[in-house]
Amino acid sequence: MTKRQQQVLDFLRDFLSVKGYAPSIREVATYLGCAPTTAARFLAALERGGHIGRAPRVARGVCLRTPVRFDR
Repeated sequence: MTKRQQQVLDFLRDFLSVKGYAPSIREVATYLGCAPTTAARFLAALERGGHIGRAPRVARGVCLRTPVRFDR
């Protein structure tokens, strides 16, 4: 896993633990300071690596392969 992919994975974990739902691709892109297509490529790489799961054609359809602790 690259450093940037780890950064995206950490963002996903933090976002899920705070909000209780996954970020949109646009929110990931804003966090990274890149285009949404670039953010989508990072998510695809994490999915290929088995770190996340994604539901096709579902907004915010990202799930982590490891449990998330909710801080509520």
